[in-house]
Amino acid sequence: MGRGRAESVMDEFGLLLQTARKRSGLSLRALGKETGYSNAFLSQLENGVEHPGFETAILIAEALRLDLKVLATVFMDCRGRRG
Repeated sequence: MGRGRAESVMDEFGLLLQTARKRSGLSLRALGKETGYSNAFLSQLENGVEHPGFETAILIAEALRLDLKVLATVFMDCRGRRG
């Protein structure tokens, strides 16, 4: 059975976070220290295993200096298409 659209969108969200983190030169551990989240949780977000709440997504985006409009668009698309 294939993956649903919601899972693939969450993968896109995770990829956005991972790409931004790497461009920022931060390790998961460093991002965790900056945001207060564990590196394990952040890894799960990047891999689409966990799905963040909006406030969590904003906090991480701010730490990574992501354009919040881009993040909000991806996040709302994820939430709107999930089961």
